[in-house]
Amino acid sequence: MKFSLTSFYKQYKDKFPFSKDLLFRYYKYFLQSMLVFEVKKFSESTYKRMRNPAKVYLIDTGLCRRMTSDDAGRSRMS
Repeated sequence: MKFSLTSFYKQYKDKFPFSKDLLFRYYKYFLQSMLVFEVKKFSESTYKRMRNPAKVYLIDTGLCRRMTSDDAGRSRMS
């Protein structure tokens, strides 16, 4: 799946009260804090490496699951 911050902003700008600049700034902070990391597609050409979108991965998949899932764990039935 290809992902770009610009398309994300366009899709969700009505739902979240932030600017495009703020979104890019937070993404930069996430990269610097090593919360997320990018993997660029390999190519011999430097131009193609720069043009291809990078895949973005969260460092902690448990954090991702906790934030996106409604599963609160096993419930006890009495």
